Amino acid sequence: IRAILRRKFVGIISEKGLGQEDAGVLLSEKDAGFMARLNEIAEANYEHDNFSVNELAEELFLSRRQLLRKLKAMMDFTPQEYLRNFRLQKAAVYLQQGRRITDVADATGFSSQSHFSTCFKAQFEQTPKNYQMQHRNANESAAANESAAANESETPSTLDESDTKWSSFHFAIDQLV
Repeated sequence: IRAILRRKFVGIISEKGLGQEDAGVLLSEKDAGFMARLNEIAEANYEHDNFSVNELAEELFLSRRQLLRKLKAMMDFTPQEYLRNFRLQKAAVYLQQGRRITDVADATGFSSQSHFSTCFKAQFEQTPKNYQMQHRNANESAAANESAAANESETPSTLDESDTKWSSFHFAIDQLV
């Protein structure tokens, strides 16, 4: 049963990013609480390139080995894989927002842009630049469709630059969820 739940849980992660909202059905209340705490800690520290598995384990009041066992049993990820995937999901959001790749690598805790690009390509099967361009084109198409719909309804569009940034941000979040 544990293996079946693990496969389902990993499927939720691959489809929806690292969000655990729907995973509560698959986890006990105690495990869901652990995952929520794990996500809080990762969210607070993912920008720091020196944040390590040892520090993560300390924040969770576990030994490094206990953390490894717990994550392997629950998600079939090592703690290092979990941190890397968490950082890469955040990087994907930043790239969809149009941030520079070097800034994204720094902002998500990767000390080397080449290592970031290698990890990103392994996770998303495309380079960060291609990913960014693909989502930029998708955002431009969506914006063009919105403006065409606004013109058809003869309602003047009142979106300013800040509204466009927020709509891109919400689009990126919706893609992860």
